[in-house]
Amino acid sequence: DAIDEIHQRMDRLPLPVSLTVLGLGEDGHIASLFPGMDPKRLSARHCVAVKPPIAPSRRISLSLAMLAQSEQIALVVTGESKRRLLDRLSSNPDPNLPVTWLLQSSQSPITVFETSM
Repeated sequence: DAIDEIHQRMDRLPLPVSLTVLGLGEDGHIASLFPGMDPKRLSARHCVAVKPPIAPSRRISLSLAMLAQSEQIALVVTGESKRRLLDRLSSNPDPNLPVTWLLQSSQSPITVFETSM
């Protein structure tokens, strides 16, 4: 299946990834990892197949484990509502949100970039 082929190809890459750039969704999602998903299932070796609650088709996303192992992470926060979400999570982490899972599992620096778009 496609996931197995991707895992095989990624096994040949130099890992960990040097830099991962992620956007933050208003619901706290990152990559195609959405609230309500089982974080244990998202800890696959390299990638996971997901069916987003807001999209009609399945996607393949880097796994939470793969994202968290990046040497550096850039988190792009666009707009005031996403900034408020991140501010709230810094003092009151929500265990149901993928961005919280990343913030709690990454051993690498996470740099936040804010834009007002």
